[in-house]
Amino acid sequence: MKIKVKGILAAATVCGAALMVNQLTANAADQQVAPAKLTASVAVASGQTSSQPLPAAPASQVAPSTVNAVSQPAATPITANSDTGNYGNLDGAAIVGNQVRLQGWNANGQAGNRPYHTIIVVDRTTGRELQRQTVQPVSRPDVQTAFRNVTNAVNSGWQVSFDLSDGNADAWLSHSLAIVSRYSNDPTANNTDADYWYAPITFDQQENGYLDSWRFASGHLTASGWHATSASYRQPYHWIIIYDQTLGREIKRVRVSDAARPDIAKYYGRTYGAAKAGWNLDYDFGTDSRYLNDQLQLISRYSDDQQGGEGHHTDYWYSPLKADQANRANLDNVTIAGGKLNLAGWHATDGSLRREHHFIILLDAQGHELGRLPVKNIARADVGRAFAGIYNSANSGWQVQFDLTSALVGGPLRIVSRYSSDPAGNRDYVDYWFNPVNFNHNQYAITSVAKQDGALVIKGYHAADAAYQQPNHYVIIYDLTARQQVGSVKTLLTVTEPGVQLSAYNAAAASFTAVFPQLSLNSGHQYALVLRYSANSQGNGDEGGRQNDTWLTLSSANRGWLDSFQLSDGQLKVSGWHASDFELVAPYHFLIVYDNTAHQQVAAKLVTGNAARPDVQQSNAGIATATASGFNCDFGQLTLHAGHSYSIVSRYSTISTGNGDNGSASHQDYWMPAVTLNQAHASIDGLTAAAGGIRVAGWLATDQLLDKPFAYVIGLYNGKEFGRQKISFSDRPDVARAYSQTYQSGHSGFDLVVPTNNTVFKQGQLSFILRVTDDPAGNGHANDLNSQSYAVNAGEVTGVYKPTTNAVAISGWHAAMGQSSRPYQYLIVTDLNGHEFYRRPLNETNSNLTTSTGARQAGWIAGAGNSAFALTLPVTEQMNHRGIRVIHRYTDDAAGNGNYIDWWSPEIDINTGFQPLNGGTVYYDPATGQLATGWRNVAGNNYYFADGYQMKPGSDDWVYNDQLHGQMYTGVQWADGHCYDFGRDGVAHAQPWNDSWSWPFPASGEGSFAFGQGFGYNWAGRTNSYHDGLDFGAYDHPGADVHAVHGGRVIDIATVRDQQARDLWWYALVWDGRTLFVYQEAFSNRSRIIVNVGDLVYPGQVIGYRDLSHLHLGMNTSPNYRMDLAHSYQPNWTDSSQATGSGSWIDPEWALRVRPY
Repeated sequence: MKIKVKGILAAATVCGAALMVNQLTANAADQQVAPAKLTASVAVASGQTSSQPLPAAPASQVAPSTVNAVSQPAATPITANSDTGNYGNLDGAAIVGNQVRLQGWNANGQAGNRPYHTIIVVDRTTGRELQRQTVQPVSRPDVQTAFRNVTNAVNSGWQVSFDLSDGNADAWLSHSLAIVSRYSNDPTANNTDADYWYAPITFDQQENGYLDSWRFASGHLTASGWHATSASYRQPYHWIIIYDQTLGREIKRVRVSDAARPDIAKYYGRTYGAAKAGWNLDYDFGTDSRYLNDQLQLISRYSDDQQGGEGHHTDYWYSPLKADQANRANLDNVTIAGGKLNLAGWHATDGSLRREHHFIILLDAQGHELGRLPVKNIARADVGRAFAGIYNSANSGWQVQFDLTSALVGGPLRIVSRYSSDPAGNRDYVDYWFNPVNFNHNQYAITSVAKQDGALVIKGYHAADAAYQQPNHYVIIYDLTARQQVGSVKTLLTVTEPGVQLSAYNAAAASFTAVFPQLSLNSGHQYALVLRYSANSQGNGDEGGRQNDTWLTLSSANRGWLDSFQLSDGQLKVSGWHASDFELVAPYHFLIVYDNTAHQQVAAKLVTGNAARPDVQQSNAGIATATASGFNCDFGQLTLHAGHSYSIVSRYSTISTGNGDNGSASHQDYWMPAVTLNQAHASIDGLTAAAGGIRVAGWLATDQLLDKPFAYVIGLYNGKEFGRQKISFSDRPDVARAYSQTYQSGHSGFDLVVPTNNTVFKQGQLSFILRVTDDPAGNGHANDLNSQSYAVNAGEVTGVYKPTTNAVAISGWHAAMGQSSRPYQYLIVTDLNGHEFYRRPLNETNSNLTTSTGARQAGWIAGAGNSAFALTLPVTEQMNHRGIRVIHRYTDDAAGNGNYIDWWSPEIDINTGFQPLNGGTVYYDPATGQLATGWRNVAGNNYYFADGYQMKPGSDDWVYNDQLHGQMYTGVQWADGHCYDFGRDGVAHAQPWNDSWSWPFPASGEGSFAFGQGFGYNWAGRTNSYHDGLDFGAYDHPGADVHAVHGGRVIDIATVRDQQARDLWWYALVWDGRTLFVYQEAFSNRSRIIVNVGDLVYPGQVIGYRDLSHLHLGMNTSPNYRMDLAHSYQPNWTDSSQATGSGSWIDPEWALRVRPY
């Protein structure tokens, strides 16, 4: 239905968030039933009680939750201090000393004319009052926040302490108590009462305790713990009883003093005495050893008997405890020095009680005693900490020295620690047997093998404990294949070489040299070296098997490694190792250079004296000669070729001529990993401008110089050569260290000038080729390395906008190779599209300034160190709110045109981007200087800016408001039909859960529509037979609640009146940035619409209550409802004079089914 009023076709819609009214009940009767009054006959003053019982708290009253859990009042306005409800919470109840401390709050809307606040405690078990006390108000801003409309909420707190020494302690500590908060106009609190009954409380009746620690040490039992019980009020004397659980009898009881335990009070605040529930015990057992074997239990007892701990008492039994009966010890140190055997360790055992004699006993492998010595125990705090439960742990250390005898060396030795009650240590004892100790250290190595004047010379060291009784040392060569001795030499042991770490008996003098003259060895046989200590000084020291031999079976292993292959000075130097016991048979060592590519030997050299390599011996212990397997060799200048692969061959031979191979001599080779000479490395360390060209310094190291001896630096400008210069190399030891394998790396430096005319360089890049070639002119067969690129035009321009002066401070530097022929300098200001605003010339005061940055970053350009400039430029009106760029220009034209070289600044913003305006935030586009509207992505974030149009109140016109133009959306908003949370910073966060659709009467869903209710051309009774919406009748779509079909913001709520100015219906308009939703013909008055203009509404939210025959739902693409309404009998309209330009009606039934966005 449509009504024509004063020439305007009127309709109405509404869409907004329904306000969920959760107002707190303002009547005490809604939450609790007031209990019967506490009359004057029950109590007349604080601390005075009567025998007449009080009524119990009403069953309907339930203590409310804490303040934090209270529901907040809704947005519906409430008159200040209009809440007459009664609310409260008991925050805490604790026993502190002989007092019961209570605290809480009671916000009572009826307290305004009741100035006296009293807390009353009632014994719920007997129904009698225990005590009452008037309290002073305590500030509670948290309660005021939750109950802002209750008169006394801000001062509703209270706290009170009641004395237990009133004769009712048993009731306080064991009965259920009711706490009552009363506001009264009577100082005695006996009439006109407003009471609040808190939930009943009962103080802790449980027995709680814990044994924190205990230990047995030096005959003492020390323990600590706590025991908290309310029974201690009547039983104040505290005892600790030691009970032998094994024997079932008490050992001892000790009265203890209570110790402060604030930690227990924190968790057991409702238990009397919790704050002083701690105790400590130290009991000396003396010689009583029962605790060592029996299981004991500690009992904490509170009693009213201060003499013996009997009478009325309350016990707490702790977990049983038992002494550590383990027998623990450790042998810390065993050494031989100065003819003494030195021993040290510790032995902790409860068995040491009453066994005061401590012995260390030595036994041989068969258990025969070799000696014993008494020891005095010494302090060992570390053992005491680790084994606190063992009697003597803290004093369990010992140390002793035995004279070194032959029986102690050479075989396993057992060491026994014994505690005994016998001064001789032969009866009533407790022993600890340490693991066997072997005094048969045997340490050796072969350090060199060489041929001297036809003799085989073997050097090494051999340290052994056996040398104590067998001082004669022999080196024997034994042929395992022929099973016969080849040679034997008695050696004279000398001082061990520095750096060799040995621990055997004769470690200080263990070096030997064995010289075997004219040995005949067979290269096909296997041999062994025998290192022998013997008591026999004749022959080979054989004593019929009683000598001490160490057999070194010569290994068949053949191993090696090339540590370095150096060509840094043009001469080949190699180092590495080759470990092979074949060296004993073939002691001549050759190193050979072999060209794998050409398949021929390049050089061979006899090495005299292998180098010590203890690292090789450590990883190749099975090779006797590994200790002296290293080599270092300088082959000098060799004819080598780039790209060829070379191997170093290490050879042990039986002959000393040639390369060790004459066709018949025995030899063994090891081929080291191959090295290919294909390395090339280079660097340009610096470029600087120089007279007549560019100075280039750096280095070039390449194996190609072996075959291509000529080297050049060639300069390129934009890829084309502009000059070249031959290299004369200089020393570079740093390069040699980094690339020692590369040919001539130690002589690879250069410092030269590549000739050029700098004026030809305008824009582009320089680069350099480092070339080696076989052509003296730098052409021919060449190998090139390319450098990085270097700009011929470099610089930096920065600008800082100064709002106070409305100017831009420009500074920077600009170095160009062609600047010498371009004497004029300009600063030119342009927009971001390159359109010039104005230009300013520079002079000697603001240009050609010193700059270390330019010199450092473009030192290859002449004048870079004096290329700085600085000038302040004014901001014109055309530049405001725009991004600009500033050009520094070198030119040959006095007007700033002509032949020029430019350097551009980055974007400089003049009041662009986000700016404050009209109380909000706008965004100026740097490229155009215009305010942004609609969606805009800035730095990866999406923002939305208003186009400035809004609904004009009272006219339903969509009009422009300059104050809104460009304003950034914040908070929750609808844009383009979707819901976003733009937050405070304007960054859009989609809320797709708010983009759903709903039928206006969800209980009916789509329902059904009769002819004439539908959208479009369907009923001749209407103008143009056209219906611009969808009607939801009360019969086919029952229900009063009208739900929003989509979200958006309410932009207008108005009425349609008849000719007598009477309301026919009210309507609401909701705009989601894409579609206007019209809700009309359902609401008879304004109160039936429960949203307001400006409210956000969400899909499915109730926006009003239908009380007319039907809801007409309209949807249009234009928010200009006046124009939409004027064309309500046609599908669409177009009018370029209007803000939206056009509008089209949408079929609501189709939209609700399809949900188009």
